Amino acid sequence: MARSGRFPISHEDGFRQVATTNDLDGRMSEGEEMNHKKTMKRSIITGCVLFITALCLLLGLTTYQEYRKALYGRYEAYITDVLNYVSANIDVDDLKDCLNQRKESEKFVRLQAFMDLVKDTHKIDFLYIVIPQHPGEHDNIMNVMAAMAAYEKADPELYPPVVLGGLTGDSYPAETAAKYYNAMDKDSIVFFEEAAEWGIDYTGILSLRTSDGAFFAELCVDVPIQEIHDTIRRHMIVNLSMIIGIGILFTVVFIFWTTQNIVDPIRKLEKSVAGFVSQEHGEKLVMEAPDIHTDNEVGSLASAVMKMADDINDYISEAVEAERVASEMKELATRDALTGIRNKAAFASYVQELQDGIDRSEQSGFAVGVFDCDNLKGINDRYGHEKGDEYLKAASRLICSVFKHSPVFRVGGDEFAAILQNEDFQNRMALADEFYTESDKINAAMHNEWERVHTSMGIATFDPLIDRAVSDTVRRADKAMYEKKRGGKEAERVEHAYFMENDDLYWKEQYILDSFKTAIEQHWIKVYYQPILRVRNGKITVLEALARWIDPVRGMIAPNEFVYVLSRYHRLHMLDLYMIEEVCREFGIRSQEGLPLVPVSVNISAQDFDYVDVSAMLKEITEKYSLTPEKIIVEITEQDIAEGTDHFKEALKKIRGNGFQLWIDDFGSGYSSLNVLSRYDVDRIKFDMDLLRHLDDHNGTNRKILEAMVRVCGQVGVKTLAEGVETEAQLHFLEEIGCDMAQGFYFYRPEPLDVSLHRFRHRKEDVPCETT
Repeated sequence: MARSGRFPISHEDGFRQVATTNDLDGRMSEGEEMNHKKTMKRSIITGCVLFITALCLLLGLTTYQEYRKALYGRYEAYITDVLNYVSANIDVDDLKDCLNQRKESEKFVRLQAFMDLVKDTHKIDFLYIVIPQHPGEHDNIMNVMAAMAAYEKADPELYPPVVLGGLTGDSYPAETAAKYYNAMDKDSIVFFEEAAEWGIDYTGILSLRTSDGAFFAELCVDVPIQEIHDTIRRHMIVNLSMIIGIGILFTVVFIFWTTQNIVDPIRKLEKSVAGFVSQEHGEKLVMEAPDIHTDNEVGSLASAVMKMADDINDYISEAVEAERVASEMKELATRDALTGIRNKAAFASYVQELQDGIDRSEQSGFAVGVFDCDNLKGINDRYGHEKGDEYLKAASRLICSVFKHSPVFRVGGDEFAAILQNEDFQNRMALADEFYTESDKINAAMHNEWERVHTSMGIATFDPLIDRAVSDTVRRADKAMYEKKRGGKEAERVEHAYFMENDDLYWKEQYILDSFKTAIEQHWIKVYYQPILRVRNGKITVLEALARWIDPVRGMIAPNEFVYVLSRYHRLHMLDLYMIEEVCREFGIRSQEGLPLVPVSVNISAQDFDYVDVSAMLKEITEKYSLTPEKIIVEITEQDIAEGTDHFKEALKKIRGNGFQLWIDDFGSGYSSLNVLSRYDVDRIKFDMDLLRHLDDHNGTNRKILEAMVRVCGQVGVKTLAEGVETEAQLHFLEEIGCDMAQGFYFYRPEPLDVSLHRFRHRKEDVPCETT
């Protein structure tokens, strides 16, 4: 039928802050106090309201869904019975012939009368047969038959009969027509709800098929369901009223109970605590017991607070002492043990502060000065390290006296740095001249070589057009220092002709660069092994691989000479890969000769990661010689770790993930210290030898530092190793503090494999080793 619609603070400061806060609370006016004490009760009321609201929504939604499902299920069963009853009396083939011929047969007439009777005797709005044409806007449904009630037959003008094969025009909206269209290929009954101008109908559609199974038309019935919506609405109003009433009663009872058992007792406890912390710190703190008689957690809390008040005086004393010790340790961690000035950790922190100021566009002009002691190695070799230390102290005093308004740092063994700001920055050129003038005065007055300061200096001013970061300024200052180091002191002060070709240092560097490839090919660079021992039993556990260049022309070239040159000219990765290859190759020789196959540690530079995939190369070389990753240990210096990029950090993570152990070399030399343990996963740290060498300087500061670092490493699961052991007393100290491994001339000096083999063949007794 056609249808018309469808922060962190210190212990002491923290205590003072709490006291100050509660002092203010204690002085609140009565009105403010009442306002303050309403907060908990207001929170409880708010929580109850929110709970009741959520409960209403949850129960209401659940009830609505279940009730609606039950009612709609009954209507669907009713519609199913009507459709099955009517379809049982339909000859679909005859109906199709009638449509094709546009002529009503006797069966058609009887079916029409039958459907009319069904409509008169059942509570339905429409009973009809249609054929969906398309889901469009116009002529989307073709009528076949529609039941007519008696009152409709009586008024044919108002209710015209359906024309067999007639199209419905725009009686069916496109959205509704699509529902009929989509139901054509369904074998089961399709139901949907539709709003019309006379109310809400629930429609059921049953596909009619010919004797050969082909779809022909749809038998449809529309049942009014406005009554369902009215019933559900009444049911929901009753349910929600009951829930809200129960919720209000619950809220009143709950608020009364919490006031008596929680809010009022906590208010009394708060008053006692406020009076306790408002007392003067110099007197003994006394806490008045609150009048609380609740036998619950609040009563237990009051008892615990009273007990805490009895111990608070001892706590304050301990907190003040801990603050003093922490401040002292912090100062020690940023101070150089030898010179007393700030160390490289402090320098890195200061540089970061400068960088932060630049990033916020708040940093004024500054310059970086880099200083290098020219002949420290010679003094150490000729007069011993004690005189070398005196030389470093003299250099430190000179720098600090000239750049008195600038922070000065010891950033390396023989290197210092200063950050020139404000007055020193404005007078930096005059101060540079003064530096050399003062140096001349000192040298003229001193007779001993270790008292004469010969220091090269380079100064670079931060330039945002050149420097992307403060570290770039530091590098430019360092480069300037080395260039000036070549020309000597006079190159800084007077204008004269200077020829680099006359510089012996220049020719030595050139020889290293020119001969490096040949040195590798001819094996002039050899692997020297220095054993590392377990402190508790004296057994050799690891060998460290050290590079030694034995040149046929120049003899032994010191490692600090050729390593520095290779690093400066970015060829260090070639040396490191060569060393790894040689170590792995010599594992085979050690195995054939019956030497204990303890693991070997190799040194890797952060520079290597810029040129090769170190992780891949390690894996490739060890597999080439059939070695497991446990046999090779990777050592990275603390300086490289401190300056490493995110790429470098990921590369180290990958190396360790492949099974290689990762050790940090020169730990405690002043680059990052314990901070590195929170940023990198490492297996062992190797303490810098200067810590042992100056063990008893400055009232034994290094003893305290080493003991503290070993303890912290043990707590975080990182093992320890101390290098530079030269005396039995040093070894006993390491054993006392629990250091795991040790290395140094006290045990063995580095030696090549052939020397080790000779000693092994002629040994009188076995060397104790730990092998894996």
